Amino acid sequence: MKEMIHDIKCIEPFYSEAEEGKKSFELRKNDRNYKVGDILCQWQFVDGQITGKNFCQKVIYLLQDFTGLVEGFCIMGVERTEGI
Repeated sequence: MKEMIHDIKCIEPFYSEAEEGKKSFELRKNDRNYKVGDILCQWQFVDGQITGKNFCQKVIYLLQDFTGLVEGFCIMGVERTEGI
């Protein structure tokens, strides 16, 4: 199955921390049916406006339907990917 590419908004300071590799996870509402292998294209938002700056990460782990997670949300382990 081909991976999906998801364009997602990311505000500061989370964008910079993820871009620098300090944040290797995403906590998101799973309204897009995320799967391992999917690509997250993170778009930087500052003061409610897109800056045009972005980078991509690959989903390498997915946790959902687990005690402690709000229903409908997931945690994704991600790693930086180039060339998307």
